[in-house]
Amino acid sequence: MSKEKDIEKAVQRLAGTYLKDIVELVICNVTSVDKDNRVCDCTPIGGNAATLIPSVQLCAENSDGLVVFPKVGSTVIVALSIRNNAFIQFFSEIDQMVIYNNINGTAFYYNFNIDGNGLQQFNSDTYGGLPIVKDTDDSNKGLLKKINNLENLLNGFINLYNLHTHPYINISTPSNTSPTSSTESNNINPITAESDITDSYITHGKPQNI
Repeated sequence: MSKEKDIEKAVQRLAGTYLKDIVELVICNVTSVDKDNRVCDCTPIGGNAATLIPSVQLCAENSDGLVVFPKVGSTVIVALSIRNNAFIQFFSEIDQMVIYNNINGTAFYYNFNIDGNGLQQFNSDTYGGLPIVKDTDDSNKGLLKKINNLENLLNGFINLYNLHTHPYINISTPSNTSPTSSTESNNINPITAESDITDSYITHGKPQNI
């Protein structure tokens, strides 16, 4: 080892900076995102430097775990380090969150506002919209209302069945009997549509293979 290095290390030990990292936080705009490699390119918007910072890390390593993908054009705070690669510390707008699981070969993800109109997506959209249990703005929508309609109609049939009696038929002079006066007048109308029980702004489905 050279004397210069020895002196440098000695000075660092005296200053208390030997083997210590120095981190600088820089406000940047996201210029591009590489989802395959879990990195993005950023351009500083604060301070004197405006040089592109390439391959800013979005996760600890390109393997399993949670990865947050920022929206292109959004503002982020990038941590610049002497001993480590640059990484994003804070996000302003998120495009997608992905949980990678290489053990099962699948990726679970959540897309934010993928069409620009508020549509959210869990994994793929193979299962359609997220089921609505109850809609406080529309009492005719939701699974609870539709199930209650079926239950009330069925209970009405059961009650009429229990009260129902058949008129006596004289076998010697058979004749047609009149219908029972106990009839169920209710019915389910209109028939349930997909929009009655699903949220069109949140879709979900099967996870995709990595």
